[in-house]
Amino acid sequence: MRHFLIFAFIFSVGAGCSERGSIPAAPIATASEEAKSRDSRTPEKFYPAVIVKLADTYFESLPSEQRPADRERARDEFVRYFFVGFTNFTGSIIGGNAAGLQGFKSGQEFRRANRTKIRETFESFGYILMETEGVWTTAFEHSAFKPRDGKNQEWWLYRMPDTESDLTKNEKTSGGVNVRITGFRSPRGSYGHLGNYEYEFYATKIFKANGG
Repeated sequence: MRHFLIFAFIFSVGAGCSERGSIPAAPIATASEEAKSRDSRTPEKFYPAVIVKLADTYFESLPSEQRPADRERARDEFVRYFFVGFTNFTGSIIGGNAAGLQGFKSGQEFRRANRTKIRETFESFGYILMETEGVWTTAFEHSAFKPRDGKNQEWWLYRMPDTESDLTKNEKTSGGVNVRITGFRSPRGSYGHLGNYEYEFYATKIFKANGG
C-alpha cells in the first residue's frame, strides 16, 4: 500500500509535483511477493482491522452469487486500493475489479469523513510521521527527495491534494529545490517509478528550506 511494485501506476505529474489524477488499475502482487519487499514484515501487520471490516462488510452486502470465491485475495485488493484512494482522495481510477474499485472508493470516502484520523490511518499501514530537510527534484516519472542525513538515499515524494506548500503547482523543481517536508514515510521496500526508491513519503507539508 503503498507504492511498491504493485502500484506501478501512470501518474499525472504537474510541473514539478507528483500529483495523481486518473489512475489505471495495476496488477496486484501476491501476499508472499509483497512480504519480501517489506523488511520481512508480514502483510497482516499492514491490514488495519477497521479497513478489513469495511471490506468484509462490503462482501457480505453482495448477493451470494456475486461474492468473491477467494475472499482473502479480494480482501487484499480492497485494502491495497483503499490506501490508494485514501492518499488520492480527489482522483479517479481506471479499470480494475469490483473489490479494488470499491476499496478505492471507500478510501476516498474515509479520508474525507475522517480528517482527524490521517495520522492514525497512515501509521496503521506501517508509515511513520516525520519531518526532515533535503533536496527535491522532479521530472517525467521522477520525484526524488534526497534527505540531508540519508546517506545518499532517494525517496519517492508525493504531494497529496491537500499538502500545504509555498511551492506553486507551476514552480519548476527539475533543477532541485531545498525543502523541509513533514509527513509520513513508508516502511523499507520498492516504491515509485519501476520500484527504484527504497522509501516513499506522503507529504502533508512542503516548504522551501534555507537555500531553496
